This record gives sequence, C-alpha cells and structure tokens, in this order.
Amino acid sequence: MEELALTRVWVDASENSIKGDGQSTNVFWADIRAKFFQAMGRGDYRNPDAISGKWTAMRTKLTYFNNIYDRLANNRNRKSGTNDFDVMKEAHKQYRAEKSHSFTMIEPWEVINKSAKWHLVPLMKVNRSSQLSKTSTSTTEPTSSKAVSDARSHINLNGFDADFEFDEVEELPRPTGRD
Repeated sequence: MEELALTRVWVDASENSIKGDGQSTNVFWADIRAKFFQAMGRGDYRNPDAISGKWTAMRTKLTYFNNIYDRLANNRNRKSGTNDFDVMKEAHKQYRAEKSHSFTMIEPWEVINKSAKWHLVPLMKVNRSSQLSKTSTSTTEPTSSKAVSDARSHINLNGFDADFEFDEVEELPRPTGRD
C-alpha cells in the first residue's frame, strides 16, 4: 500500500507541469511527503529521509525490473506469438534468477511504466551495408553468416546521412514544464 502510494505521488510530483524542474530538491521532497501522508490518511509518521530512502530502494528495484522487461519486450528476435503476458513471465523469471528473490512491486511498476519519463527512446538504425562500403578499407566482406563487429563506429555526428533509417515512432505526450 505504501509503495503504491509513494510511486503515485512521486510520478505526480515529477511530472508537475506547473512547477516543472524549477523546484529545489527539498521542495520536491516536501511536496511528495505532504501528498504521501494525505494519500495514506495519516499524520506525519515518517521523516523526510525515510521517505526518500524508501523511494531510492524502490526505484533501484523498479529500474532493474523495467530494464529486463524493456529488453525482452523490444527484442527483435522475440518469438512469434509471444504476448505481453509471456514477456512479463520471462521478466519475473530473469529478475528472480539475477536477484535471488521475486519482484513484488508489480502495481508500482505498472504506474511508473505508464509515466512518460520511463519510456524508452527508440534508437536509430544504421544501414550497415552502406556504412561498410563507405568506411571499410577492405575489399572483402566477412564470409561468416554471424554478425561481425570491428568495435569501431564511423558515424559523422555533425551531418545527416540519407542512408539512416528511422523506426516509426509513436509520439508520446511530453509532460509540460519549463522549456
């Protein structure tokens, strides 16, 4: 109950379009504390360090699980017919294997997973064959069918190359704030 309430008030405070990012850390956490106590229907029964400390511990677990879930959900080699339930089961399985305990913050994760701040930004795809032809000094291509990396990146960050392909991106609503 506390974890869900704390997650909701943290998301609310961090996406506040009126205050934006112009508030100090102390003001930010004072706002979270006030909203947390209101949501719990009790008086001040935790000090500021207890609340921010609890959020720090929660955020570590939520971020770890979220990274596993996102990696599985966005895997291009995902099996055909795999649905979100299968991805969630596998994410729980991997979390348990890596952390030696179960992930128990499902409801808080569902809240932050809908938050715009936790969405992945799609990466740009590079047309590797045209990049190789432009930058490679070798005249032979690798004969192996497996992907080969020379661990070098030859991307001009100062210009735009027409050989870049972009995934279609669904526009996410950006939280309003100070720009």
